[in-house]
Amino acid sequence: MKKQTLRKKFIPKLLLILLPLVIFINLYNFKITDVLRDQAASSGSEFSAVYMREIDATLFDLRRWLVNLSKDTQHLAKLSSDDASEREREQQYYSELLQEAVALHPTLDIAFIISTKYPYSAITSSENVTFEEYQAFVQLAKNIAQYRKPFATEWIALPITDSECVLGSVIMLDDIVLGAVVKPQTLLSSMPFALDTEKKFVLAKHSGYVVMTTLPNEYGEGIDLTGDLSSYYMTGVNGNIIVSGAESKVGPFRLMMIACDAEIQSGISWAKSVSLALLGVSVFTLIGIIVGFRKDVLQPLEKVGSAIEKVRQAKFDQHLIPQNEAQEFVDIYDTFNRMTDQIENLKIENYEQLIHKQQAELRFYQTQIKPHFILNCLTTIQNLAKQGKTEDLNRFISDFSSFARYMFRTDFTLVSLYDELEQVKYYISMQEFRFPDQVFFVSDIDNNVRDFQIPSMLIQTLVENSVKHGMNEETGISIFVQCLETQKDDKIGIQISVEDNGGGFPATVISALNDPRTDQSALGFGLQNISAVLGLIYGDAATMQVENIPGSGAKVVITL
Repeated sequence: MKKQTLRKKFIPKLLLILLPLVIFINLYNFKITDVLRDQAASSGSEFSAVYMREIDATLFDLRRWLVNLSKDTQHLAKLSSDDASEREREQQYYSELLQEAVALHPTLDIAFIISTKYPYSAITSSENVTFEEYQAFVQLAKNIAQYRKPFATEWIALPITDSECVLGSVIMLDDIVLGAVVKPQTLLSSMPFALDTEKKFVLAKHSGYVVMTTLPNEYGEGIDLTGDLSSYYMTGVNGNIIVSGAESKVGPFRLMMIACDAEIQSGISWAKSVSLALLGVSVFTLIGIIVGFRKDVLQPLEKVGSAIEKVRQAKFDQHLIPQNEAQEFVDIYDTFNRMTDQIENLKIENYEQLIHKQQAELRFYQTQIKPHFILNCLTTIQNLAKQGKTEDLNRFISDFSSFARYMFRTDFTLVSLYDELEQVKYYISMQEFRFPDQVFFVSDIDNNVRDFQIPSMLIQTLVENSVKHGMNEETGISIFVQCLETQKDDKIGIQISVEDNGGGFPATVISALNDPRTDQSALGFGLQNISAVLGLIYGDAATMQVENIPGSGAKVVITL
């Protein structure tokens, strides 16, 4: 049977990778669409900027006329005069003045002056304003004068009917309101150059409210008129509408040119079709390459990786069976199978010897800890018997019996934190017989670690060490045990701290525990045994630190 190597299996497929590169070159014609969009948007922006400048210039002139009119305070004040004949003369004067202004400014459709102290209004309109528009604006002007809400900008868009909007500028004095109104149609028709009728434009407020538009109905709805005009943007229900334009500098409105993406791309539709077809071929080609790569390379590698992971878990009965893989993988499978057979057949004598050695060391340390405590208890029993304290002796022996059962039941095993603390309470109870009213014990245990497994006699040895070395005949000893949950690298652990108010550790003890390179003989067998047990069970995963607390006593912190 002819061997199928990776090279023979994948060279043809790797050559196919060049095909998408060739196709990518052909897809360059898609760039034409972006170029056409940029050109259309650039043209729209330029036209909008030119028209907007002319609109702003016209509105600026009308605003300047309105400001100059507001500066004639001598005549305006007479509109609020208490002298009726004087008011009448000024009213006549301003009626004529507004008529002259409308005649002199072709873009000024409506000019008005309203006095709120003595109800008076002079509203003059040009011939471009229909009677219905005039009536609607009269009501709007009176509302503006009544509510007297100042405009945020020089010019704003004011709706006068459900379908029509005008541009207005208002100046409010004490009790006089002056205003000028321009219809968008009048404004655009009076420009020195006419707006290109083939272009589709929208004059709208910043909020998107349309003031005037030439968009045909086929453009549909969903066009966003509030986008950023620093460059063009795409909008519409299908995202096929190009919007570009310019902002007004005198009011919160903007002039935007609208173009349809389909109209721009109509000239290159054939190229787009060809490019899409080539793109489809590339996609299917790449999918074929990916599927083949997964079948011929990734799946065999995953099979090897899964088997190796099981070997790491000491499951040595793993065999890889070839299933039409390349010859290179068949060779790997064969080598792996021979390796697992050899591992499974070995006795691993060094490993078993190490286990036996560690068990022997643990047994040695445990036997050191337990007799030490038992001898102390027997001494206490002897003292209570000599003193004739029968009731205390019975209670002490009961506590000692419970504690002894715990010690011998948990030989060479891990125990739950809860069980360990229960035995510490028995120990404290026994110490209270030895030192009445001199042993004080407080614990703070996180509920999340009550079932955490720790070496037996760990906390009891530390508490016993505090009683033994920290007891003061005058003040006694206070012991505080705290157990908290810790988390590091997504692994849950526990931190156990035992603190007392005794005399603290000698400097040699702190140095010996915190620096393994120093002489360890200063520790005493209690702390030394704990350090050795932690090293045997946890290795570097467990730490024990000791310190003296200024003004208090000693503190031991163990992290598992």
